Amino acid sequence: MVLNGPKGLSGAPLHIALIILLSASVYLPFLGGPAWEGNEPLRVVVAQEMIESGNYLQPMFHGQPYFLKPPLINWFIAASAELSGAMTEFSSRMPSVIMALLAALSLYFMTGRWLNIEGRLFAALAALTTTGLILRGRAAEVDSLFIFLVLLVLLVWINAYSGKWNQYLLWGLPLFLLGISLLTKGPQAPAYFYSTVIAFLFIRKRLPMLFTAGHMFGLLIFAGLILLFLSVVLRTISLGEYIDIWVGQVAQRGNAGKSSFFGHLFKYPASAFLNFMPWILFCIPALIFRDLRRAAKRLLDNELVLFSVVMIAVNFPVYWLLPSSRDRYILPVAPFLIIVAAALFELYIQNAEKMPAVRTFLKRLLIAFAMIALVAVVLLAAAALQKGLQLPLPALIIAAAVITLSFYVILRTDKIQLRSLPVVTAFLVGLLFPLFFGIYAQYLSVQESYPKKIAAEINSMLPDDAEAIYELGYKRFQAVSCYLKKKVLMADGFDKLQAMQASGRDIYFIYDTGFLDDPDDNPRKTSLTDGSWDRIYSKYLRKGKGELVVGRLRGRP
Repeated sequence: MVLNGPKGLSGAPLHIALIILLSASVYLPFLGGPAWEGNEPLRVVVAQEMIESGNYLQPMFHGQPYFLKPPLINWFIAASAELSGAMTEFSSRMPSVIMALLAALSLYFMTGRWLNIEGRLFAALAALTTTGLILRGRAAEVDSLFIFLVLLVLLVWINAYSGKWNQYLLWGLPLFLLGISLLTKGPQAPAYFYSTVIAFLFIRKRLPMLFTAGHMFGLLIFAGLILLFLSVVLRTISLGEYIDIWVGQVAQRGNAGKSSFFGHLFKYPASAFLNFMPWILFCIPALIFRDLRRAAKRLLDNELVLFSVVMIAVNFPVYWLLPSSRDRYILPVAPFLIIVAAALFELYIQNAEKMPAVRTFLKRLLIAFAMIALVAVVLLAAAALQKGLQLPLPALIIAAAVITLSFYVILRTDKIQLRSLPVVTAFLVGLLFPLFFGIYAQYLSVQESYPKKIAAEINSMLPDDAEAIYELGYKRFQAVSCYLKKKVLMADGFDKLQAMQASGRDIYFIYDTGFLDDPDDNPRKTSLTDGSWDRIYSKYLRKGKGELVVGRLRGRP
């Protein structure tokens, strides 16, 4: 077996094959299983409207211009749908899978100046199987793309800095990429970049580099990309309106909302810890073994390790102290935590012979992973059977693979070389996710309030001559409306529907009863008079939304 070879896992071609195999095994099974949820419907609808209209420069959501997020992820989703021939859950999520793979390959190929081949493989495999990164990498969302671009920009810059590139290339190329990354989440990528680079240059006593002609050149490129993007946006809205949108977004980040500041202060680190599992556990030996602590401090002489520590240290506290910060906001930190863990893993390999306790700790950690994986498979299978679900064949194959690998680890731990430990860990942990999503998708599909099921029932009731259905309430039930076959158009309030009656055609509309009681939503909610419309469909959606209602407003001749 390759894990037991005299040299263990070695050689870049084998490593690349392992990285691709792992990404395919973890991300592709059941990728199209669960229905779109969260903000996925928003990204998909915008991309679909781009395809239908042929206008890729003006994002639209249910007939209204959409500028809350730049359009880069929508372009990728639209391109994936065009290439595959249809907009499906699988095709819409493929761009995120590709970005997760590219992030892993970037860690493998762009860290060779500082990490040896074992450390680079560790980093690549860990990037594919970190909990938070898997969850975002399997979603039709902007996060996987954003994480990859932040990683790419920072790795390009530190390679240029350490390689003493020409100052115009040092700043020009990263700031060009930063301009591209601006099209994912707006100012968040520049915030990550400059907070890290400025703090690193301060530590290195090289702050004057910020005032060079090369940096000014890079800023001109960055500004040019911003102006190019704004020239498109300002065709639809004014600069003041667009600034107000982003001011509102930033203000929302600082609003505590329903969570208290102190509650967030305690919960956020715990949540981040879970998102960085299991690879954050590889930092523990450097904390508990005194001799390793001394050696670990010397790792700060490694420029990439220092750069990564700076990136974590300056960015994590910002989101930790913002009560409204969500888990995903801090995920760009994960690849840099992985780099630190990879450097530590190299240190463990170097000291394993003279420090048996380190080897013992890592082997016991691997056994713990194997036992947790076994328990997880049993619990998932039991839950599926208890709910009356049938495990599809791919799920059975994945479960069998996890069980086999777990027993191999438990029974033959001593035969596994230390340098092979990341490979075994990655497959043990990574394969649990597609198994979970396969069962989870089947569980959701049998629920009465399953969005796809509700949408199918509504589709069957709408007449063929209905040109559109009007949606009341912004993003309140997009998980349903994204599956409607009729064109969905957003209406500000019931008064807008009454204004359409003069056309003589019946007007179909959809809303949830919670919309009428929500003081934070659209204020124009005066209900229609009972005699003027018919309720043709209703079904309980979920708590806080109440019933989902489809109505028909009779047209006036």
